[in-house]
Amino acid sequence: MSPAPSQRIQQLEQICASLKQENLLLLTENRTVKNMCTMLVDRIPVLLTDPGTPLSSGPGRRIAPSRTPAPPPVQADYPLISWWNQSDWTQYLKGLSGTSTGAPAGPRGSKRASEGINVALRFVQSADGEMISGFRASEIKSYATQLLNDMGLSGIEPHSWDTGGRDIQQNFYADIYLKFPEMALCSQDWKARHMAIHMYPSWHTNHLKRKAKLENGVSSKRAKKEETPDSGLDDAMYTMPEETPEVPVPVGLDGDDKDAVPTPKVTIKIVNPLDRTPTPELRGEVPVPAVTPTDVPEDPVPLADAVALPAHSAVVSEPPVTLGADEAASSATITPIDTTTATATPAVDAPAATVTPASKGTKMTPTAGSNTARNLCAKAWCTKHPGGLTSQYKMYWDSIKNTDEGKIWAERSAAAIQAKKDAAK
Repeated sequence: MSPAPSQRIQQLEQICASLKQENLLLLTENRTVKNMCTMLVDRIPVLLTDPGTPLSSGPGRRIAPSRTPAPPPVQADYPLISWWNQSDWTQYLKGLSGTSTGAPAGPRGSKRASEGINVALRFVQSADGEMISGFRASEIKSYATQLLNDMGLSGIEPHSWDTGGRDIQQNFYADIYLKFPEMALCSQDWKARHMAIHMYPSWHTNHLKRKAKLENGVSSKRAKKEETPDSGLDDAMYTMPEETPEVPVPVGLDGDDKDAVPTPKVTIKIVNPLDRTPTPELRGEVPVPAVTPTDVPEDPVPLADAVALPAHSAVVSEPPVTLGADEAASSATITPIDTTTATATPAVDAPAATVTPASKGTKMTPTAGSNTARNLCAKAWCTKHPGGLTSQYKMYWDSIKNTDEGKIWAERSAAAIQAKKDAAK
């Protein structure tokens, strides 16, 4: 008897799954063999010239110790190369525009390169003197980026190309010459160096951004989307090579600017001005001079907008206030207290202390001479809440201005305004 249709379908599904698994294994083996062949092809010229060079693998395989370089080409063997020396290219650029920095008009950049027009590497010629195409230039730039990525994965990331060391530069040039021999047709590696100098700054910036994002848990796909476009090399053909030295940017130990100094915290204990022998207690790196009784004026002039408080005979100690170094370094004066008794309250200068950190808001201060309901309420509120912020009082006033308490302040305001008018008559 023949099996049921459902059993036959199940058997076929099992056979299909088995074939898919075998196909996946074969594809994996095929890719492995291709990668090994590519690596061997890249290394065969080096093995022929230097059999002692080990065949390494991994991300740092291109940054191996210095190997014996191939002999440089001789200019006499390539008479059709127009820009063998760097000075030849400089003179050519001057002849294009008549100045040292001009550029021909017209669109340029990745759009023209995608159309096969060489934009970035016009100084590179084949052995027969023909300028390479835009497609060939794109291949060279792409391969150079891969080499820089290998350097980054190996932990080699100097601040500028010229500070990277001779071994790093020579290995980079040698790898470029093995794959693109036309890049070697010049004196003193100036073409490969000129390309590297223009490519490296944007690569280095993107590499540090991508590295920081990966360390912070950002996916590599998102980090790559936020990279800075590599636009420095598109205008390299219009740039004077000898006028583009790389200057390393000094950075701190953690990769940030040197100016970014960590802000220390300063704890200051402010003594009430009624205490005639204040001894501020300071902790931190910002020195603050101690206040002595001789520094206190005997008859201070109260400010017009100061809040009137009753005099106290007992010493009241304020709690310690933690301030940032930026706030502790700025000069601030505690407002003198205007009292209605015969005892005057002195004003104490605290050059390195401020009651309310500027980063948290502005201290609420009533307007002198104003008899509005809001301002009269502010005077009473500041008496109960010394050091209160403007934002805090605004929230308080908004919550009561339409209530019975707000009406009381409105009545007081009207009475004060009327009294002022009567006094003026």
